[in-house]
Amino acid sequence: MTLTKDSDPANLPVGVEPIHSTLDSAIAAWSSAEWAHTQSHSSAPPPWDAEHLIEDHILPHLDPVFVDFFVNVIAKRPPAHTIPLEEARKNPEILRPQIALDSLSGEYERVQDHEVVSKDGEKFTVRVYHPDPAKFGEGPYGLHLNFHGGGFVIGDLHCEAQLCLSMREAGVVVVDVDYRLCPEVGEVGKCFEDAWAALNWVCLPSPSPPFHRTLHVLI
Repeated sequence: MTLTKDSDPANLPVGVEPIHSTLDSAIAAWSSAEWAHTQSHSSAPPPWDAEHLIEDHILPHLDPVFVDFFVNVIAKRPPAHTIPLEEARKNPEILRPQIALDSLSGEYERVQDHEVVSKDGEKFTVRVYHPDPAKFGEGPYGLHLNFHGGGFVIGDLHCEAQLCLSMREAGVVVVDVDYRLCPEVGEVGKCFEDAWAALNWVCLPSPSPPFHRTLHVLI
């Protein structure tokens, strides 16, 4: 059997072992009703091996390291549509990617949060990553404005922090935008208003952003 993004969640294997401590605690938070539904509709679960999870004509062309990661990590993650949104909000680790991290933990230098005011007066957070001036000088720097994925429903500043840290190593300032999510915000368009406010925040003269005097080009 081959699992794809369209596979019926009722056919997912029962009793999947947690893959690491963070996901372990997150899976433990799943409602018993969700597990009961999965178990009651399950047929014989497919083996967790590459031959059953990856198409035959694709498998030989994949790096063994990726295959191992796919089989033992990605394939064992619960599909997003099987997790109640309330649970995802209480335990965001459930849907975060494996590379997610808290870049404001104190481990990383030149990372700082700022508040931006959106069109309706509500505030949201942007996280600014500065390149190392010892490597790249004092500027001017280029700038990358980052909007995480998640269909405007899931995602946060942890999800693409690794990417932001990597991009600043190219000598650019990275601004990661924690735009508001649906359905709590009420309207899908609010996320676009937040995005526009973030763009104005980095471009228009203001005493708040720490890079206006060094901003050279927006990419």
